[in-house]
Amino acid sequence: MNKFLMLTIVLLAVQSCSRIPEEAGFTRGQPESLLSVNSESISIDLGQRNAIAQLANYLNNEPSRAVVTCSNDLVCARAKTILSSYDVAYEVQSGASNSVEVIFDRISARDCDNRFVSNHINPYNLNHTTFGCSTAMNQAMMVRDKRQFIDPLVLGPYDGFKASQNYDSYLSREVENRVIQATQESISGNGNSGSGNR
Repeated sequence: MNKFLMLTIVLLAVQSCSRIPEEAGFTRGQPESLLSVNSESISIDLGQRNAIAQLANYLNNEPSRAVVTCSNDLVCARAKTILSSYDVAYEVQSGASNSVEVIFDRISARDCDNRFVSNHINPYNLNHTTFGCSTAMNQAMMVRDKRQFIDPLVLGPYDGFKASQNYDSYLSREVENRVIQATQESISGNGNSGSGNR
């Protein structure tokens, strides 16, 4: 009877345990997850009379990227030149028509409930539902080039050079400090041995 009672208690305890949600281990308030990304594309037919002027007009609004579809190299060359002059990344595709698709990526922080939300029954130490909202809003406002969120630049040559230069500088200081310390120890060691001989 005693074993049956113990077995029943153990079974009830195991059944009362729930599966730990995945958020408990992986979601720790990444503010990037609270950013909304919306894309809008505008297609410009390069065969039209004012196509290049129209393209320049759209490029003043700082698009994220462009896709150039062309069959005529002369028309595409003018479109590529103007895209390069506005520093817009573009991709070239071959096709039957001559057109440019200008893509705007709009990034904004989602609206969130910035108030206290009770989270007192929280056995897995999960974040509040509004955790990170203020950080996400501030982050979205501080970064001018919003493409850094959706298509970040890789470490460029200058950045890589500066990073290695800083590390090399750190290592050289460490070597210099060891040399200075060894020199000071040898001077203090020579001073002690000289005073002992007198």
